[in-house]
Amino acid sequence: MINRIKNIKLGFTLTETLIVISIFGIVAAASFVMFTGARSQAVLDDAQASVINALERARSRAATGVGTTTDFDHGVRTDVSGNQITNFRSDGSVTTTDENVTLPPAVSIVGSDQEIIFNRLSATSSASTTITLQHTISGTTTTVSVTEDGIIEK
Repeated sequence: MINRIKNIKLGFTLTETLIVISIFGIVAAASFVMFTGARSQAVLDDAQASVINALERARSRAATGVGTTTDFDHGVRTDVSGNQITNFRSDGSVTTTDENVTLPPAVSIVGSDQEIIFNRLSATSSASTTITLQHTISGTTTTVSVTEDGIIEK
């Protein structure tokens, strides 16, 4: 009876330990990749929301006729080199900057500088346009479109 108890082995073999460590490594790597992708998308979604907010602010100001004169148009200007969206108002000769929104460094505006003007009271846009944002690390892109009717779409 005593010999039988001594033959029972306790613990894990080297092979079993390596298999468990490998499984943990694979799960950790997959989690890291998924987390990085989700974080990239969240940064891009946040930048897209900033652009939409700037457009909605300019459109709202144009629709309500905010300004000291009756000839103010409100708009948004993209600055590709500075990675900024600028809200402004203009009476044709004088342009006043209302607010600058700088996008996160990992997100860039693709294309050339654009200016979107919303006409006073009608809030229609000067032209249809699309603002394209790109996350520079993951290469993911997203767009914000503005129709001539002033409708802003994701």
